[in-house]
Amino acid sequence: SFHTLIQAFTHQVETQPDRVALLFETPDDGVVSWTWRKLSVAVARCAVDLQRRFDSEPSRPRHVGHASDNSFADVVIAIATIAIGAMEVPVDSRLSDDEIRRRRNRMGGCWIDHAQRQQLRLGTVFQHQSVPHTEVDPDAPSLILWTSGTTGTCQGVTLSQRSLTANAAAKLRAVPQQLEDVRLSVLPLSHGYARTCDFGTWLLSGCTI
Repeated sequence: SFHTLIQAFTHQVETQPDRVALLFETPDDGVVSWTWRKLSVAVARCAVDLQRRFDSEPSRPRHVGHASDNSFADVVIAIATIAIGAMEVPVDSRLSDDEIRRRRNRMGGCWIDHAQRQQLRLGTVFQHQSVPHTEVDPDAPSLILWTSGTTGTCQGVTLSQRSLTANAAAKLRAVPQQLEDVRLSVLPLSHGYARTCDFGTWLLSGCTI
């Protein structure tokens, strides 16, 4: 029944706020767990900060770019960008500096650098606030993923929230997931498989990733 993944995220926050949504490993603290409620606080802060950056420069394209490395920041940025109706442009962090710079220059908009990504892990110190409520057009451009470039220059492929949500729902019909499941993700969210089969199905099913 969801047309966007932010609808699915909001549903999980409202129906199971204290259930573990996310587990991730850190160099200092080992495996850290985040509930849906706690994750929503980090997402809200990121969304507010991004919206302020766009409000301060209205002519800036509403694109949010970052070097994706399969970390906590990937998840927060992805959800926050949907929440404000902007378009996310994740770039695989394993690419060369020159290639990351080339894609960054092509996308324009707002770039979240490494230091800003690290700050997203400090969500526990933020005062509680709700994720901004923006009417998200399910058919508007929402995400750019890049082709592999194995046969030529890689190209950005634009996807809508309706297509991303429908793809994840189709995957769940083929391979169901339950609330009690824990799904291991090993790919960055700049990868099409991780974006659909890990991220999308996690938000729709409400399991732990």
